[in-house]
Amino acid sequence: MQLKYSSNIMPALDGMQKVSGLAWSYNGLKDFGVCTADRKILLFNDQLGKEDNFPTKPSDKTQQKSYVVRAVEFSPDSTKIAVAQSDNIVYVYKIGAKFKEKKTICNKFPASSSITTLIWPAQRENDIIFGLAEGKVKIGFLKNNKSQIAFTTESYVVSMATNRDGDVVVSGHLDGSVYSYNLDTQQSQKLVVHHSIPYALAYGQHVAAAGNDQKVSFYDNYGNLVQRFDYTQDERCKDFSVGACSPNGDIIVLGNFNRFYLYTYNQKRSQWEEIGHWCWKNDSSKLITGSLCGSVDAWDISMKKIRFKGKYDLNYIGPSQIVIQVLSTNQQAVIRSSQAEISKIDIKKERFVVAKTHETLIVGDLATGKTSEVSWRGSGNEKFDFTNENICMVFNAGELTLIEYGSDRILGTCRTEHMKNSLISAKVSYTGQNKTKVIAFLLDLQTLQIQDLTTKSIIATIAHDTKIDFLELNSHANRLIFRDKRRQLYLYSIKNAFKHTLLSFCNYAQWVPESEVIVAQNRNNLCVWYSIENPDKVTLYTIKGDVEEIERISSTPTQAGSTSVIVSEGQNKVAYKLDQALIEFGFAIEGRDLEKAASILDKLELTSDTEANWKVLAQLSLEEQNLSVSEHCYAALGDVARASYLRGINRLISKYYEETGKKDGISYYKVQSKLAILDKQFTKAEELLLNHNEVNEAMGMYQDLHKWDEAIKIAEKRGHEQVKVLKDNYYQWLIETGQESKAAELKENEGDFINAINLYLQGGLPAKAANIVFNCNMSFPQDLLEKIASSLAQSGMYEKGGEFYEQMEDDQQALNCYIKGNVFKKAVELAKRKDPKLVKQLEESWANYLVENKETESAINHYVEAGKFQKAIEAAVYSRSWTKAIQLLQNQSAEVSRPYYRQVAKHYEDVRQYDFAEKYYIKANSPIEAFEMYVKASKWDKALSIAREYLPEEIVQLYLNQGKKFEQAGKYKEAEKLYLTVQEYDTAILMYQNLSQYESVIRIASKFTPQKLKDIHLGIAKKLERENVLKRAEQHYIEAGSWHLAMQMYKTHNQWEEAIRCCKMYGSEKETCQQAKLWAESLGPDAGLKMLQRLNLVDALIEYQSDRHEFEEAFKLANLHAKHKLQDVHFKYACHLEDERRYKEAEENFIKAGKASEAINMYEHLGDYTSACYKNCSSI
Repeated sequence: MQLKYSSNIMPALDGMQKVSGLAWSYNGLKDFGVCTADRKILLFNDQLGKEDNFPTKPSDKTQQKSYVVRAVEFSPDSTKIAVAQSDNIVYVYKIGAKFKEKKTICNKFPASSSITTLIWPAQRENDIIFGLAEGKVKIGFLKNNKSQIAFTTESYVVSMATNRDGDVVVSGHLDGSVYSYNLDTQQSQKLVVHHSIPYALAYGQHVAAAGNDQKVSFYDNYGNLVQRFDYTQDERCKDFSVGACSPNGDIIVLGNFNRFYLYTYNQKRSQWEEIGHWCWKNDSSKLITGSLCGSVDAWDISMKKIRFKGKYDLNYIGPSQIVIQVLSTNQQAVIRSSQAEISKIDIKKERFVVAKTHETLIVGDLATGKTSEVSWRGSGNEKFDFTNENICMVFNAGELTLIEYGSDRILGTCRTEHMKNSLISAKVSYTGQNKTKVIAFLLDLQTLQIQDLTTKSIIATIAHDTKIDFLELNSHANRLIFRDKRRQLYLYSIKNAFKHTLLSFCNYAQWVPESEVIVAQNRNNLCVWYSIENPDKVTLYTIKGDVEEIERISSTPTQAGSTSVIVSEGQNKVAYKLDQALIEFGFAIEGRDLEKAASILDKLELTSDTEANWKVLAQLSLEEQNLSVSEHCYAALGDVARASYLRGINRLISKYYEETGKKDGISYYKVQSKLAILDKQFTKAEELLLNHNEVNEAMGMYQDLHKWDEAIKIAEKRGHEQVKVLKDNYYQWLIETGQESKAAELKENEGDFINAINLYLQGGLPAKAANIVFNCNMSFPQDLLEKIASSLAQSGMYEKGGEFYEQMEDDQQALNCYIKGNVFKKAVELAKRKDPKLVKQLEESWANYLVENKETESAINHYVEAGKFQKAIEAAVYSRSWTKAIQLLQNQSAEVSRPYYRQVAKHYEDVRQYDFAEKYYIKANSPIEAFEMYVKASKWDKALSIAREYLPEEIVQLYLNQGKKFEQAGKYKEAEKLYLTVQEYDTAILMYQNLSQYESVIRIASKFTPQKLKDIHLGIAKKLERENVLKRAEQHYIEAGSWHLAMQMYKTHNQWEEAIRCCKMYGSEKETCQQAKLWAESLGPDAGLKMLQRLNLVDALIEYQSDRHEFEEAFKLANLHAKHKLQDVHFKYACHLEDERRYKEAEENFIKAGKASEAINMYEHLGDYTSACYKNCSSI
């Protein structure tokens, strides 16, 4: 920690001119104030320059200089300053938000003794705490200008301090005692008795107390001694007189005669270290000291300073506090932690600050100066989003955390994997009556959730059928627009939970900021919804490019505001201006400035858009009970009736004010009742009037609404004298207006049943007339009863008519009515009692009626009752009541039951209950279907069992037929299984041959027909050769033992090299040599020689050279690589010499070739018998 002298603000004076008070403002509006010895308050700016001053006032005007100022404190908003005076009073001066404003006393708190100390906690705007010379500590309440005693002691209050949260106050007393008082619980306690008078008292991480014994002690919140510094051996140390603590509680300064002591709290070691009036600047970066002689000095406090990114100065006041200064604007902000040391700090987007400690995360906004500190256990991979100016969004490990600037609590969290700005919309706004804190985000790509961050409740969950790629809430957070991958744009009303399609194709969409207007692009159309209450009403502009953004220019006193949509059209950007009046209407609605909204609409022509806006304003003004605006709206809409009605209510309010002088006419019960009527809340209006004994008014309300019955109820309930007249008038009005049914009810209630019946019949309500007959124990004329019964029948009310005829004991007519009305239950019951022989006929008719109405299952029992068993079975099968069907089939003949058993079996096959299916296929005489069922299910043993038991003669053909079906369906494995089961191996082989699945052909032939395997291989090889699949053909030729055919195949296709390879692998060396020579001859002299050399065919090469009479090369090659070929070469050379008539040389080579007989033959042929005889003798 470094303490550096900065400057002198006020020079010292001659003599004792003690500075009696110093105070820093909390928000920097006035920076700091000084109270001098002549009882004046001086106000200074943040550059320590004097800006303003004003004198204090005595409690007694006649005693101008009979007091001294003991302390001064700024209010939390810096618009007031409290002054504690020795003349038994505390004044609160209203000094305004700016310098030079008029200064007035807004509060004063007189006391019974001299004021000695004063503090004003930062978190309590309306509470001032001050101490008295008589030992009392009091609280002054600014709202009611009253004070009360917090607690009382018997000792003079010498000092006072508050903790950084502002909820606990400590006071030091002349007897050495230190008391603490909790402002929330209003509980006080003696904390500790200090070893001296605690003139210097400060409250940071601990309570620091010091006095005239040169010792400094630190106590915890329970009065336990934490640490003590003893300076009794230091001659320079005098009495401690004053103490001050930095706003974050980490640094404490104590004044000691002509010097001061500085202490800082080490978070890691949890102990304090040691590094006139005192006061700290609110960011702890400066310390102001006032001396006994009137000097005021400023000191800079710093641990270290860093130039960050070349744009900011970071001044570390302490381990947990940093002052950030923006170099371009000299704007300052303070980042502090109340829990741990700041280990890392960063500034993003040149405005937002992110700092971390090992326990917390701190975020702040340099523009507003608001900061937040929340507990945090992050991974270090957090992603931050600062799109919303009021909140910071932190994404970490699939969880989104929202932190509101200025609040030390996490605003909300939600689980989402989608962090794009276009997929999250958070609205935090403070305009209007209610604060809006809502977020919309994606649970998954097709599910949208809207959450209230204040109540932590889910407002809505929207499941969509396509992936969503964009969403945005409006400024009120009561509507949402979103777009899906199909480019369809939707509007969702949160209040009504209703989704409306705005566009079928949308390139771009956005709410105009801070309004209720939507801008969207549909290909070459710019779509604007000025009145979103009517989404079908859209204003279109033709454009030639793509929308880039919405540009807003705020209005000024000299220039009207404007809103433009910027469109990129090729190389140019074109601005399309929107209707600013309609947009400003949205602003006014949002701010609940209804009069301004009405004045905006007054200037506009009445169109569909403005009409919709008038309706919105009318509804809103009624909700807020601003009736003058409501009347204005309905008059503009041409709704004369509502406008006139509201004018009457406004006149009633004016009359109420004239009579009572009260301005709360809107709460007058007559006004509220009329508003309830307008809102169709008639019960509420009745209650309001009757609670004030306005019976005639309540009755008149219902009569005006033609609710005579409600008016009569009130009259009867309250015993009104005009009840009978009211009823007669009501009855007459009902008859005149053709409401016979209502008149009948009136007569019925009066007990005039004959007239009531006639009126019901006139009104076309014979059922109600019949009910009177049923419910009344009296006799009625026969003609009237017949008239009722006839009316019931004519009205199609057959059940009621049947009951009525039964009442009249006309059973036949009753039965006819029941049958006509299909009321078979009552018809059957009546028949059972009166004519049992009709029961079966009625049961069948009942069942037929049920079948026609698709109630087939219910019809089964009725067919049984009617003895129609086949119909019952058909109904059971149709309704899939299989158990009932089986029960009914057990009693039927085989001819009747077989078709139904087959259907039952088919059902059990479908549900894979094969045992039951087999049972009923057999009963249906369909063993083939049972067999096919098992085959389809791959239950081969069961299938074979069925075939052997029920189809022994047809078993082979059955398997073959089913196999063919499998072949056609592409189920070749199943077909093979069937063919092999009945030993039809050739059929299986043929199937695979047709499919060119030769591996399967060979597999089956090897296992079941090995004697045919060679022929099969040859057949496959020839087919493959025809198909030019030579490699596979070769394989099959080899398997068949016919490698010569493989070699010949390659020769036929001019693939000599492959043919030679086959000879090498499967033939003799001689055959290989022979084939190589043939190939070489086909190529020509030079190419053939090169080929033989390339393939290293030595024997063939030697023979080839010999044939070409290149004997020198042939001898050379034979001597080196193939000595076994020397004799062959000699022989061919001898023959060549013989042809050349070089007989002597020929003779030598014949002998070297071991062919002496050839030499003899040569001489015999020449007729040289002497040589021949000589050679012959030599050879012998």
